[in-house]
Amino acid sequence: MNAMTDFSRLPRQDIILRSRDIFTTLLPALFLGRLCAEAIHPEAALPAAIVVFLLGAGVGWWLHRRGISPGLWALLLLPVVIFPYQSPQLMLGCGVLFATAWVVSRIKVQGWAVEAAVFVGALFLFSLTLAPGIQPADAGEFQLVLAEWGVAHPPGYALYSFLGGLFTHLLPLGSLADRANLFSGLA
Repeated sequence: MNAMTDFSRLPRQDIILRSRDIFTTLLPALFLGRLCAEAIHPEAALPAAIVVFLLGAGVGWWLHRRGISPGLWALLLLPVVIFPYQSPQLMLGCGVLFATAWVVSRIKVQGWAVEAAVFVGALFLFSLTLAPGIQPADAGEFQLVLAEWGVAHPPGYALYSFLGGLFTHLLPLGSLADRANLFSGLA
């Protein structure tokens, strides 16, 4: 079928599939356009974003015609496209998640490589969204317990306290509270 298809003659399922393909092909272009608009000086942002969107749409269409469509993985970019405020963390997180998912789906690896790639991607995203500093309530209590080699309220959580104490005292990154938050995410 050519690009100028009369959709009234297609079965309903074909229309849905073609619409999905068009949408998932345009999402990376919208993502790149927004990235460009937020990264460039405000006066040049709109023209540059339009150019990048059109280039991205053209490249997406070209790749789709050759069977290299991002598929439903492009939906991982949707939060960036519809989020009303600038958020570099959201943009970076969704971009990394999309790239990881798309690359893992494109290459044929077996065994632990896929799990390792997903774990590293998830750990990277989690580290971007760690709770900053000391937290209130139980989270703060566990941060103090891990930093001071103490005992938490009953039942004490002995294994968590011991492993968390080792993790927070042996890892030389950030503050003790940051390391305790990272350990809680890994535990």
